[in-house]
Amino acid sequence: MDTPGSAVAWNEFIRDTHALVAGIASRAARQWNVCDQSDVDDLTQDIYLKLSAVARSSARYFPDDDQGLLSYLKATAANAARDALRSRFASKRGAHATFEIGDRLETLIGQRGAQDIDRGVLLQELDGLIAAPDRERALFWLYYRQGLTAREIAAIPSVALTAKGVESLLHRMTEALKARLASLPSKRGGGFEQ
Repeated sequence: MDTPGSAVAWNEFIRDTHALVAGIASRAARQWNVCDQSDVDDLTQDIYLKLSAVARSSARYFPDDDQGLLSYLKATAANAARDALRSRFASKRGAHATFEIGDRLETLIGQRGAQDIDRGVLLQELDGLIAAPDRERALFWLYYRQGLTAREIAAIPSVALTAKGVESLLHRMTEALKARLASLPSKRGGGFEQ
């Protein structure tokens, strides 16, 4: 794909991908209960703005093969749609809602939930215990953090595994992680207690 600097190439890209991008926008809009076609059209434009910014960025990696590029396009478009909808529906806080964070830190932590904070720390500690190459670690987290199924992970061209292969890899990694956790000394007052 040429960068959007070339108007002809960009118009051709839009023409070739419009049905796909509009479909992604429509699905995202349905998930957010947005039914007005003009809102879906606006969302489609938001996606193309994001794709334009990504294409202009020289720091981005683009897959070489068509399937990889298509998967990248779908994922980027879906993320752009979700981000645009989140932004639209985010409640804006006014100047009256501004406060000193130190004064209300305990309240904020309580609202967010100490469990959420503990979960984040636990996930970081678990990541440090995973003794696997980066590729396998990424597949592990796609499954456990992002919620992708083994079949969805296997559909990513660069994974080069079947759904059964992904399941087998995840099972081995989970068992290895359980064994590492079992070998850790128990900590009083938190941590990895059995």
